[in-house]
Amino acid sequence: MISSVVEQRLARPFSVFTVMYTQPGMIAPRDVSAEELQSGRLAIRTDMTANAEWDGRVLLLRERSA
Repeated sequence: MISSVVEQRLARPFSVFTVMYTQPGMIAPRDVSAEELQSGRLAIRTDMTANAEWDGRVLLLRERSA
């Protein structure tokens, strides 16, 4: 399974409306997930190029079998 993690924030500019903002960046939400899910590990992707928005690391988790 492949997935991604984003950070979202809710705001209520008016009492009737709730607005959801997706925060830019992939590193902070991944690191928070890694801290919470201690069974995973961060690995460096060697086939992809790191840049200012992504440091080239991915969070690897093992799915439990039923």
